[in-house]
Amino acid sequence: MEKNKMKPMDVQIEIIIRTKRKTIALQVTDDAKLIVRAPFSLDDERIKEIVSK
Repeated sequence: MEKNKMKPMDVQIEIIIRTKRKTIALQVTDDAKLIVRAPFSLDDERIKEIVSK
C-alpha cells in the first residue's frame, strides 16, 4: 500500500498569460493566486491538466 500517494488538487487559475515561449511557468502570488504563463500553442485543457499534476 502506498502511504504518501498524493491526490490531484483542484487548483484555481487566476490568470493565463500567453506569450511566445516554449515552456510553461507557474507563479504563486503573495495572496496565493496562481498565474500561468504558457505558449500560444497550449490549449486551456492541457494547461489545466499540467497544473493539476
